[in-house]
Amino acid sequence: MEIIRGNEKFGGNTAVTIGVFDGVHSGHQKLLEQLSGVAKSKNLKSALVTFDCHPLSVIAPGHSPKMLMSLARKLELLEQTGLVDVVLVVEFNPIRAAQSAEDFVREVLVEQLNSKSVLMGENFQFGHGRRGDFAMLKELSDRFGYEVEKVSLLTNESESPVSSTLIRQYISVGNVQKAKELLTRPHELSGFVVPGDQVGNELGYPTANTQVDESMSIPADGVYSGRAILESGDKYKSAISIGVRPMFHDDNIRVIEPHLLDFNEEIYGQPLVIEFEEKLREQLVLSSVEDLIAQIDQDVKAVRNTI
Repeated sequence: MEIIRGNEKFGGNTAVTIGVFDGVHSGHQKLLEQLSGVAKSKNLKSALVTFDCHPLSVIAPGHSPKMLMSLARKLELLEQTGLVDVVLVVEFNPIRAAQSAEDFVREVLVEQLNSKSVLMGENFQFGHGRRGDFAMLKELSDRFGYEVEKVSLLTNESESPVSSTLIRQYISVGNVQKAKELLTRPHELSGFVVPGDQVGNELGYPTANTQVDESMSIPADGVYSGRAILESGDKYKSAISIGVRPMFHDDNIRVIEPHLLDFNEEIYGQPLVIEFEEKLREQLVLSSVEDLIAQIDQDVKAVRNTI
């Protein structure tokens, strides 16, 4: 998969789609399968236009959503699909935000990607004032020499469209199982292990206090089963605590602390990826340290038994 940026131009003719593609979820995968099929049937290369950040982070920063993944991870997953030949990463800045949809089509789809076929999710809009939609693309198609195809949205069992927004909502209330179903993989967070207060060590359950970018979608407070993936690629089943640790602190600082089962090495400063499988329970304030240790014993047993 070729990645181009800035004003780079792609050498071939393309079938293209546009979107943020945060999560590369099941709905995105359906669209990419259709894109790849159209490209092959017309002897074109499959192309995807995405952005280096969420457009709302520029247009209305206070309303920008928490992200499901970084740009680097998104590109990695897009490549893993095997469905995309080229990705154009567009820098989204105030100049781009003010650009008309018509100019975006001419500059990006036509001049940079030589688009001969454009696939559009039925609810997607782009360009200044969100004027870019299926009808506008159809109106411009004769002038710029491309065909347009509307793609219906994938829906879940309740007939709601599968979307990044819906997945974020599930994550925000701790329903990581539902998020996994729509993503087709566990929701994950990436960060670096930083020194903590050693309470876990004192309890007999050392944790990897993981510093995560606050722009990411962090599950609701609670204890989760999941996995921790080290820089080496080794995976460990984990009991993952998210919360403010009210039994030991009153600073209200929220921390993410996986306890890696059958692992007791020092990994400060190392990158760590945390995968979430299932919410086990809410955060609890117990009457004694002994009760807390007994509860953690149960959490660890639950992790062993469920994943």
